[in-house]
Amino acid sequence: MAYIEVVCRVTLLGVLATAAFGKLRSRQALRALAGSLVAMRVVRAGRARRVAVLLVVAEVSTVAMLGVWWLPVLGFVAAAALMAVLTAGVVKVLLGGAAAPCRCFGASTTRVGWFHAVRNAGSCAVAVVGGAAAIAGGAGEPAGLVVAGAIGGTAAALLVVLDEVVELFRPPPAGVGEGGV
Repeated sequence: MAYIEVVCRVTLLGVLATAAFGKLRSRQALRALAGSLVAMRVVRAGRARRVAVLLVVAEVSTVAMLGVWWLPVLGFVAAAALMAVLTAGVVKVLLGGAAAPCRCFGASTTRVGWFHAVRNAGSCAVAVVGGAAAIAGGAGEPAGLVVAGAIGGTAAALLVVLDEVVELFRPPPAGVGEGGV
């Protein structure tokens, strides 16, 4: 179970640390997040900045809990709760018809889509599995733990660039590529 815990922990550490950094890298990034929350009709303008800051605090706190060896279960519970709330928020936005960019990692201009809800729900599942593995305990061989960490890092990187990957497979807008060269 140690290997599963490491894969899950590194995955969530990578995703949440990248998300927090993307929002904290500049005042503009945090303002853009607050603006997106208003455009998505998640919060009113007067509360958007506070909610944006609370989101970043939740991400940083969860990263800290996951990064400390004696708090893994608490970190996984916090990650599962955070990802469940974010999944519900994305679903609410999509069902409400709001069209705004996802600022999950700070600078993206990709509109919120169902793949964001799937990514968040998948991250929630990773947190649940990681928490179960942490509770089950167990030790692993150093080489296996390194491989598990590499797998978790790769998974985190793929989740972080998911917007771009999805964009690669979208059909071009009508009229693009028509009419020859």
